[in-house]
Amino acid sequence: MLMAICLESLPVLTTAFSRLALAGLLLLGFVIIKKEKIPLDLLFLKQITTLGLLRAALPITLILWAQSRIDSGVAGILNSTSALFTLLVAHWLTDNETITQNKLVAVLLGMTGVAIIMGADAIRGLSDQVAGQLAMLGATLCYGFANVYGRRFSSRAPTVSAAGMLLTGSFLIAPLAIYYDWPLHTAPSARSVIALIALAAFSTACAFVVWFRLIRSAGPNNTVLVTFLVPPIALLLGTIFLNETISISDFAGLLFIATGLWISQKKPLHNKT
Repeated sequence: MLMAICLESLPVLTTAFSRLALAGLLLLGFVIIKKEKIPLDLLFLKQITTLGLLRAALPITLILWAQSRIDSGVAGILNSTSALFTLLVAHWLTDNETITQNKLVAVLLGMTGVAIIMGADAIRGLSDQVAGQLAMLGATLCYGFANVYGRRFSSRAPTVSAAGMLLTGSFLIAPLAIYYDWPLHTAPSARSVIALIALAAFSTACAFVVWFRLIRSAGPNNTVLVTFLVPPIALLLGTIFLNETISISDFAGLLFIATGLWISQKKPLHNKT
């Protein structure tokens, strides 16, 4: 919802850069005040830049671009597919997160839900609406890789990792924002500015500190399940504050995705001997 309000008077790349930069600077100030150690070795800089691309710069830009074409409620539903992509990526890239029968069924149900949400427009051609939905799926695929890659930061302070990821992500977006948007000529509304500040402080800075803590304590597959909270909240807020409508296909797609996530967490039944 906050991203949709930002886009009312701010360009996509400017919003993405401002969100990451403000959140990163806020966390950097906190790190300095707390006198936490800031690693500057080359390995950490390479790893945090990679994570900044996968978890911040690329997916957030894709999501913002998508939200200029689709409702925030639909964006929220599609955002929950990051749990399904994380299952697949973890299976391919790790030794202890293989896909079980339950997880395979979960992925199939989730993809069915996505297909229902996208609807018949996907068959007719790539309209703006479908292109936005595909951009959202591209973002959640990035999240899948980032959720697995983020495990290597488990020994770092969450505030330090989050600050580094957000700042490197903003650096990656900055040249594109300057070239395409020329933000100095932008005149945002007070409503968009307030939404941007809230988005940076609460939905980005605070949220990513929690994300790093969960990656360390709960693992990528359990951490990503928090995205299940996004669809119903996004649908509700979009309906109340943005005058968006909820279709039957949105409910049906959400039901399939929710069922898939539920099955993915069920323990397999073993035959008693």
